[in-house]
Amino acid sequence: MSPVARRLLIALPLAVVLLLVGTYLLVDTWLESAGGRRAVENTLAQRTGLPVRLEGDFKVMLLPAIGVSGSGLAIGGAGPEDETLRSGKYALSLALRALLEGRVVIEAIRLDQGSFHLQRWLELDEEPGEAGAPGVSLPEVRLLELQHFRVYAEEGGEPSYLLQELSIEDFAEERETPFRLVAEEFGTWAGRFSWSSRHAQLALDATGSGAWPGAIQVKVAAQLEAGSGTLEALWAGDPAAAAPRPDVRLGLAYTLREAGASLAGVQLDMVPFSVRGDGCLLTADRPALHLELVAERVDLDALPDPAAFTGGSAVDSPAPELPLDLNVRLSAAEFLKSGAVARQAVLSFGGPPDCRALLAAPTEPSAQER
Repeated sequence: MSPVARRLLIALPLAVVLLLVGTYLLVDTWLESAGGRRAVENTLAQRTGLPVRLEGDFKVMLLPAIGVSGSGLAIGGAGPEDETLRSGKYALSLALRALLEGRVVIEAIRLDQGSFHLQRWLELDEEPGEAGAPGVSLPEVRLLELQHFRVYAEEGGEPSYLLQELSIEDFAEERETPFRLVAEEFGTWAGRFSWSSRHAQLALDATGSGAWPGAIQVKVAAQLEAGSGTLEALWAGDPAAAAPRPDVRLGLAYTLREAGASLAGVQLDMVPFSVRGDGCLLTADRPALHLELVAERVDLDALPDPAAFTGGSAVDSPAPELPLDLNVRLSAAEFLKSGAVARQAVLSFGGPPDCRALLAAPTEPSAQER
């Protein structure tokens, strides 16, 4: 090897190391300054449309990407009662080229050990979009990861759910975005969604598993401003299981109201029967599902074993406690049981369906009406 080549082999790695060290020192010097922290806060605020505060430790990180990390991030108002999101730990990956130009471009956001208030987020007042419909604007991001978050669905702290993991890749408004979600009591979900703040529309297509036998495929189209939408679900069956489970298909349209949700066009198909009807879900006190259903023919002897839907044994295990009360009235042209036929009969579960409390409650006014 020539002396020139030998010098190059020695100098090249040293130059790369010096370049990395120099870059890190430049980034560190700028980001560690008060101006660097404010620049990151301002960038996050611009992208979320809400005030952002980086509290506690604020450190520059080199791996897995150049950026900043810290021990406290809050989005929303100045007090705990006004915060939409708080994270105990955060890590923000920043675009290096933009940093060298004195700009902050956030490419990835990782948050850990925090809380999120869904109702506060939904009630945010945003400027009307091009179509004149206000909605919550979400920032584009290459990667968003949340871990160990407590999600509060309503003010007052109840009910709340533990979000163990949420990962979203390459999000942009009105574009299908892949995601993965793991939540306590709700299993693991993966699929794609799209969000439009101009029309306050959410579309979701996902598959969930883990908290029940098999997998459930769900499609949702939601109009958040109107508080309405449609849902389609398929719970794939397993005819080879010890307790055979048929396919279960469900479709319905819903409208949110102050006391719950009205359910219209409910269609449930499960061999050997198909039912349709309307009803409501009341959420005051203990949740209660009220349904008025009709069917042409129901063969009670052909109904699948309940253990097929719970993964347990109908004989050795007690029936699982449902998280809500059921009040269902099923009318059929024919009921069949042990060779006997009952025509124009009614089968009831729980009490009689009663949605008067829902219909009496006024609907929540839209942002345009307010």
